[in-house]
Amino acid sequence: MTRRRLGRHSLGVFGNGRFGLSESCEMKQSIVRGLMVAAVAAGAPFAAAQPDPQTIEKEGGPKPLSEVELRRAEVEAWYTTRRFQGPSPEVIYGNDDRRDIYEISDPFLLGLAQAAAVVVSTNELTFNGNGTVTLNTRRWTERFGTPICPDEPFVGQMQIGFCSAFLVGSDLIVTAGHCVSANDIGSVAFVFGFDQLGPTTDPDVVVPESHVYVMSDLIDRALGGGLDHSLVRVDRDVAGFNPVPLSRTGGPSIGTPLVMIGHPVVLPKKVDDGGQVLDVPNPGFFTANLDAYGGNSGSMVVNALTGEVEGILVRGAPDFVTVGGCVRSNVLPNTGVNGEEVSKVGAFASLVPPLGITVSNFGLVEHIGPTGGPFSNPSITYTIENASQNPSDYSVNLIGAGPLLLDGSTSGLSGTLGPNESFTVEVSVSPDAGVLASGFYNATLSVDDLTSSRNHSRNHVLEIGQARIGVSPATDLFGSGPVGGPINASGSYTVTSERPTPVTVRVSADQPWIDIDGQSSIEFDLTFDGDSRTFFVDTNSLVNSLPAGLQNATVTVQNLTNNAGDTFREVTLDVGRFVIPATDTPVGIFDNQTSFSHVDVNEIFCVGDVEVEVVIFHTWIGDLHVDLISPAGTVVRLHDRTGGSADDIIQTYSDSVNPPDGPGVLADFIGEAAQGRWTLRVRDNAAGDQGEIAHWALRVAASADPCPPSAGDMQVATDGSPVSITLDGRSGDPGVVYAIDSMPSNGTLALPSGSPINAPGAISGREVVYTPTPGYAGPDSFGFSLSDNGGNASATVSLLVGTPQVVFEELLDTDPMWQTAGEWQFGAPTGATSNPFAAHTGSFIYGYNLFGNYSNNMPATPLTAGPIDLTGVIGAELEFASWLAIESSRWDAASLEVSGDGFTWTTIWEYDGPTVQPSQWSVVAYDISDIADDKDSVYIRWNMGPTDSSVVYGGWSIDDIRIRGILTGVGPTCPPDLNGDGVVDADDFFLFLSLFASGDPRADFNNDGVIDADDFFAFLSAFAAGC
Repeated sequence: MTRRRLGRHSLGVFGNGRFGLSESCEMKQSIVRGLMVAAVAAGAPFAAAQPDPQTIEKEGGPKPLSEVELRRAEVEAWYTTRRFQGPSPEVIYGNDDRRDIYEISDPFLLGLAQAAAVVVSTNELTFNGNGTVTLNTRRWTERFGTPICPDEPFVGQMQIGFCSAFLVGSDLIVTAGHCVSANDIGSVAFVFGFDQLGPTTDPDVVVPESHVYVMSDLIDRALGGGLDHSLVRVDRDVAGFNPVPLSRTGGPSIGTPLVMIGHPVVLPKKVDDGGQVLDVPNPGFFTANLDAYGGNSGSMVVNALTGEVEGILVRGAPDFVTVGGCVRSNVLPNTGVNGEEVSKVGAFASLVPPLGITVSNFGLVEHIGPTGGPFSNPSITYTIENASQNPSDYSVNLIGAGPLLLDGSTSGLSGTLGPNESFTVEVSVSPDAGVLASGFYNATLSVDDLTSSRNHSRNHVLEIGQARIGVSPATDLFGSGPVGGPINASGSYTVTSERPTPVTVRVSADQPWIDIDGQSSIEFDLTFDGDSRTFFVDTNSLVNSLPAGLQNATVTVQNLTNNAGDTFREVTLDVGRFVIPATDTPVGIFDNQTSFSHVDVNEIFCVGDVEVEVVIFHTWIGDLHVDLISPAGTVVRLHDRTGGSADDIIQTYSDSVNPPDGPGVLADFIGEAAQGRWTLRVRDNAAGDQGEIAHWALRVAASADPCPPSAGDMQVATDGSPVSITLDGRSGDPGVVYAIDSMPSNGTLALPSGSPINAPGAISGREVVYTPTPGYAGPDSFGFSLSDNGGNASATVSLLVGTPQVVFEELLDTDPMWQTAGEWQFGAPTGATSNPFAAHTGSFIYGYNLFGNYSNNMPATPLTAGPIDLTGVIGAELEFASWLAIESSRWDAASLEVSGDGFTWTTIWEYDGPTVQPSQWSVVAYDISDIADDKDSVYIRWNMGPTDSSVVYGGWSIDDIRIRGILTGVGPTCPPDLNGDGVVDADDFFLFLSLFASGDPRADFNNDGVIDADDFFAFLSAFAAGC
């Protein structure tokens, strides 16, 4: 019988639903809600935290979305109605390959990028009446009321609009069909050049009207059968930006490298050149591993080999997850995923005329220098080519006040280019620029295709005597700690002049608990391009007076010369809590295995409250147990195989808001010392689904009360040599004091310095050295305690002295006639099914059905060995060679039990793993000391089963059984036999002299705590008497 899990994903097909985005707000909200419900019903992988697009619950009640927010939610809802369903809920594949335009230097990429536009509602624009338009942007700091995580790429950048688009003709623009419809004519616009200008430099928000074009007609639209496009005509020819060519060959093949350019989350334009075609599941679209978000709907997807647009990014999965109260991107490897869906352009390419004259070197050219020069980019060469199959007439001119020359002259050029002919022109800075005053001087290289009535523009700006600064890194500061301190959030930042003109910089903070280089503010000058100064931001003693809660400050960096590059950095303190993230993630979670991740708390304080952030990516979370374990060993189960077939655990657990499943509550940790290693333990209990611990963090509040100390019992083994022991105690008080409460009976204690500990009492530190009495083998113990301002605690150190040896051995060379049940057999291995071909050693083994498989529906069936006499043995350990071929422990079982009397049995091991068919023997060992030490009738039994009703394997075979332990005596059988060789002779005499001379504790022969003449004469007396 083959087991299958049913009901994980049900595929659904959406009809050719069409809707215009200019319907009434109420109708839009209804449509979006309906789309989301339909998508979930069809198996679309919506994130658990996907908001209702109509209202977002916030403090004070639900907040209705604005028209712009509604439109963006509407687009994202459609974007996530994937046609090609699969298990991938992520949208960043491998490394995040998205880059801002200022990071791009490749002319090929810049040439493509200049044709990209962001799609906006006209009510997001203000036409100023002077040839400029103001973009009414907002910053990306939250998503439907939840803040963006501070380390999320591009957080804090500006946003505008709801989709992406690109220019394909003089007045033709393409976007996704679900972004615009005929109802949007006159109310939707396309904005070119919405680009981040530097790491901390925002896009221009007041732009020329030549950057903004309003939709005037819908040429073609498809929204079904895998297609999703709108071909739009705008109100006039686009000036200053060049169309990109469309592929007319039918689409790319699997593996084709791709470039995507657009506006993710309608941020400034991003370029992703790290994708490739993954699959072509439908004639209308293909899939690709593109780093895309809902705002990328309508982005151009370009064949990196040909430079032609192959498709439009139209569909994907939910973009974000909420982690610890903030929003961040999902991430998945580049392979093994379904990818984002791209609608092919072939369906409408015939409606777009082929391009005529083209011009190289896209992008703005800046000529920067101080007053009088020199200037950067003194000359730029352009290639002008006729890409059509017909002759094209052209004219080339420089327009504007910028002092530039065309081929060394102020005159223009004109002529005719035949098919595929080209020539070059040079634009250079005129010597006249050296006498101009400081300011900006603009000029445009204008290339007119007179045959096609199209214009190509290349913008130049001459920047004279301007100052600009940049600040790095772009990260904010975060700190946490208890009320009253200590709390620290500190870091260094570097201000760099990005221009040759001198600049004065001021750095200040808006809260008194922040210092800048130890002051409230600083000012300094940077005198040349690349000149820099580093400053240090730190908290001061005033943080110790801050109340509990989130406390925020802003550090502002100002260019006092002309404000270019002004920026800020946020400082956030979580007062009352220590927030400590794991640094070893991600950690894989594999079928039927246990995974661990750790957080080390270095601060000394007592736990007053605990919250836990957990992000686990794993399909079918009903497979998982998730436990949090404190340094003291307290275990609280956060997730107890709940959730069934749902994917991913993305939670912040707290007893008051989102309590753990249990057993246990987070309050169980209250009163414990926080210092030490905390462990997140994740157990996968089934096959078929795997994942990873992606992130987790402790959010621990310190208690105002002192933390009571705790002490742990310890077990220490030594072969008779001195052994160093660090006492197991935990305290939140740096002034904790350790003490020895009782002395060992068969050995001595000393400090690491060698100073003997002769009697119970306080010690320095927490480390002691135990030295057994020479010749002694057996158990020993001593007690210790620790005390601090929270109380005291005590524990016992149990010692096992001696060298383990084999005290029982059965190599199965002959049949020991152990008790068998079911199909347990003694004999030679046969190699049948998944059984061993040979014994571990010798010729014979015990096995369950040497000639085949174990049976279905069998109970636990034992092989029993014993009785075994272990009188006088301590530290007993069972060892044997094992060959276990078995189905997953979810279905079939095997276990090992031990008894000290043949009546009461203790399970010391159970199989807990996936289906396994071994290819070699394994030697395993188990501690059985608690059950078997000093017992005269020890029994061992190997249980095969119980099993379920299907799928069987070879079962369990064993060989070479041994028990190791220490053979003990009541005490040293002969005290003067110091070296324990069984003979009292000169070797013992000279050993005593050496110990006596060095002050070794073993020379305290009369055990009075003092090494003196009495010990010497006591030894002489015993030595003379012999044994």
